[in-house]
Amino acid sequence: MISSNTIDANSATVGGAGVYCADFSDPSVSNTIITGSTAGAAITNDSFSNPTTSCCDFFGNAGGDGFPGSLGGNFSQDPQYCGVAGSGNYYLQSDSPCAPGNHPGGSNCGLIGAFPVGCGTTSIRHIPWGALKDIYRE
Repeated sequence: MISSNTIDANSATVGGAGVYCADFSDPSVSNTIITGSTAGAAITNDSFSNPTTSCCDFFGNAGGDGFPGSLGGNFSQDPQYCGVAGSGNYYLQSDSPCAPGNHPGGSNCGLIGAFPVGCGTTSIRHIPWGALKDIYRE
């Protein structure tokens, strides 16, 4: 069983970039986010494997975002992480489709992924208007 995980920017030259189901395996994947693989699908299954997925978000994977053995509640949308790509910040924005109560299909999946809502505060710096314009002058 694979549950409540966040897998991002993985790659695989053979098999799934997120989950690879070998022959005769029957994994259950639930409440998991798999995003941004650079090579390989979110989940790949060999012959005689029977994976099932429920309440998962597979988005932007180079090899595909399919849901083998879907039990429902799956979708493919940007999970809206708080951090920029490569930052390692996988907390969710409050309007993320992976946050509890925001499921795009209305399913009661609860939290999808390993990290809850919690971007925290963003620091700002006061800068006079003239100085801001100087930054963008060529």
